Amino acid sequence: MVVAVLFALYTAIAKNLRGVVLLDVSEDWVVDLLRWLAKRFKYRDLGFTPRMVARLKAYDEKLRRPFRELTYPSSSFENLVEILSSRLRIPSELSELLVFSSMYISPAILIGESYKPCIESLSCSIVRTGRSLTVRDWKLHLRIAGYTILDLYEDSVREALEAMKRGVYTSLMDRRRKIDRDTRRYWRITDTEGRPIVYYVDNLELAFKAGIREGEADWAAALSIITIVNLNHELIHNKD
Repeated sequence: MVVAVLFALYTAIAKNLRGVVLLDVSEDWVVDLLRWLAKRFKYRDLGFTPRMVARLKAYDEKLRRPFRELTYPSSSFENLVEILSSRLRIPSELSELLVFSSMYISPAILIGESYKPCIESLSCSIVRTGRSLTVRDWKLHLRIAGYTILDLYEDSVREALEAMKRGVYTSLMDRRRKIDRDTRRYWRITDTEGRPIVYYVDNLELAFKAGIREGEADWAAALSIITIVNLNHELIHNKD
C-alpha cells in the first residue's frame, strides 16, 4: 500500500515538472532568484528533493507554487543516494538531485556557486556561453535540456538495467559519444571560452566510479544521462 501511494504521488507530479532545483540558501542572492523563478513558472512545477525541502524549512523559506516537494517513488532509491554520496564523497543533497533528475526525467537547475566545483568534477561535458542570456534564451535552453534527458532516457535506462543485472558497463563510451553529439543542440549560444551554462552528467558512469557492480533493478531509472542548467543571477535584473 505504501509503495502504491508513493508511486501515485510520483506520477502525479512528474507530468507537469519542468526542473529540479538545487541551491545553497546561505548565499546572498539565491532567495531573490527563487522568487524570480516563481514568477516565470506560474503554470509549471519546479521541484525540490526531500533534503532540499528540509534545508529550506530550516531557513524558514515556505514552499509555494510553482515549487513542489518531490517524493521517492520507492525507498530503494534512498539507498542509492546514500551509496553515491558516501563513495563519491559528494554532498547527499547533490547525489539526491542527480537521482531525482533522472527519476523524474527532468533537468536539474543549479542556483548559486556552492555546488559548482563538485558538479564540474562530475560532468562528462560542459556547454559554455559568452553571451548575456535573455529570459527568453534561458527558458529556451531549459526546454532543450529537458529534451536531452527525454530523448536519451529510454536507451540510457536499458543500458543501466543491463549494468545492474550483469555488473558490466560496456555502454559508457557510447554514452559519451551520444553526449558529444547532443551538445550541438546549443549551437546558438556555445562559446568554448565562456562560462558554464549546461552540465551533462552520466549517472551510470558515476555508479561505475562508485564501485556499484550489481544493484536493484529499479535503480536503472535513476542512472540515465541528465543535464544541469546553471542559472545566473544576472537574470534577476533582466527585464525581457
